[in-house]
Amino acid sequence: MKMVLVPIGGGPPISLDKAIIFFGRGPECDIVLTMSRKVSRKHCCIAQIDDHFVVRDLGSMNGVRVNEIPVQGEALLNPGDILWVGDVAFHMAPMGSLGNGPVPRKTTLPRSAPVPAVPEPDVALPEEEDVPAAPVSKSGRPAPGKQDKETPEMISPDEIFELRDSDVL
Repeated sequence: MKMVLVPIGGGPPISLDKAIIFFGRGPECDIVLTMSRKVSRKHCCIAQIDDHFVVRDLGSMNGVRVNEIPVQGEALLNPGDILWVGDVAFHMAPMGSLGNGPVPRKTTLPRSAPVPAVPEPDVALPEEEDVPAAPVSKSGRPAPGKQDKETPEMISPDEIFELRDSDVL
């Protein structure tokens, strides 16, 4: 069944027509929520798995709730549920139940009130010459026993794998 999220504070419905839809303040998100500073840059995502939907909190500061119940990791979404992304609420409804059509996936919902711009904290990164080089062996890995205890172990390329939309539970 095709579903939409209807913003409770007003606005056009959002079609859930993609395997994974990201919500947040960041421009890289599918649904950009600029009306609240309680929404993280990459706050949560909704994944469609077969015929049901799952919301996953992506480590947001102000959390995700389904029907006022805080989401710990992920939770199932059903028609009629109220989804809270920070302090922004959506009603989940079947697509045919709405008179007006859904909006495309890449959506920026308008601000309901002016929000002062808060600069992101500046993080000073060390210059390259300030970072001591760890001793390496001929294989390119750090030399055994020569690492500083705070230097993380290197990961070889064969230990890295890429996740795709189909890998999401």
